[in-house]
Amino acid sequence: MAIPRNQDGSLESFNNNPDLVSLKFCVERNEARRHRTYFDSENIPTVGIGFNLKRRDVRGKIEARGVDYDQLCNQQLELTDEQIDILLMADLATAIKDAADLFLNFEDITPARQIVLVDMAFNLGKSRLSGFRKTIAAVTAEDWDEAANQMIDYAWYRQVKSRGERNVEVMRTGELVTDYLPAGISAAIV
Repeated sequence: MAIPRNQDGSLESFNNNPDLVSLKFCVERNEARRHRTYFDSENIPTVGIGFNLKRRDVRGKIEARGVDYDQLCNQQLELTDEQIDILLMADLATAIKDAADLFLNFEDITPARQIVLVDMAFNLGKSRLSGFRKTIAAVTAEDWDEAANQMIDYAWYRQVKSRGERNVEVMRTGELVTDYLPAGISAAIV
């Protein structure tokens, strides 16, 4: 199996694909799950699993979940696990599309490497990830050591610390590291 390019963002579609389960687990491992708004390392109000509350489209997405945006931003209420998962699935669907757009051979590489590229798209956004030109070129050439080396050369690697180390190892080996494997899923599946 692999990560399909076109995701509808539904919980059901993610829960029926072991690679998508691993992707969700990986991103949650890297971002953490927080029910109440907090300020990330760049002082951006964030909630759930890396859900930036200052994005242009966010008010509508939050209010569509039956949540008062202003109260959420002011730490006056918390999201439920279901609300967090729904927001995450939509963001992961976007990150999958972004990674597939930037890495033209996305569908031909191992699911573990796909997970790393989607994690980076989730973390950085498409526009910032598009600046990783040498990494993109190395992935396109399927030169995994060079892709990993190029990932290390960006400030992103130093900023995200252990996330970067895990992602570099997966890029080199093509297999998920233990920290990225949810219970019941082995590296052989992914």
